[in-house]
Amino acid sequence: MPKPPRSKLPTVVWAAAWVSFCADASTELIYGILPAFYLGTLSIGVLGLGLIEGFAESLVSLTKLYSGSLSDRTGRRKPWMLAGYGLAAISKPLLAFTTSGLAVGALRASDRFGKGLRGAA
Repeated sequence: MPKPPRSKLPTVVWAAAWVSFCADASTELIYGILPAFYLGTLSIGVLGLGLIEGFAESLVSLTKLYSGSLSDRTGRRKPWMLAGYGLAAISKPLLAFTTSGLAVGALRASDRFGKGLRGAA
């Protein structure tokens, strides 16, 4: 029995898949050490950790709600994905240079805002 013809995925799909893989891998690498960074290095405390992470994850959900609607209205997905992955690519490395809880919160918020932008698109 002959094999069915295999459809070839467009290059942009492969590129988006690899970018998504790398972004997810970097996020998972950071998540493992982030609580120790908050509590040990910055001395933010458990309440601060909860507030920062809770706000950041809430921001993802709210951003997805609105960016998905805007993405559908414009019919364009690429600008949303570029903005989302760009914010994450900028904010994650900057975490290494922060010295205050406010800066960590702002960077985590921008990273999660980027996830919300790209996730719905």
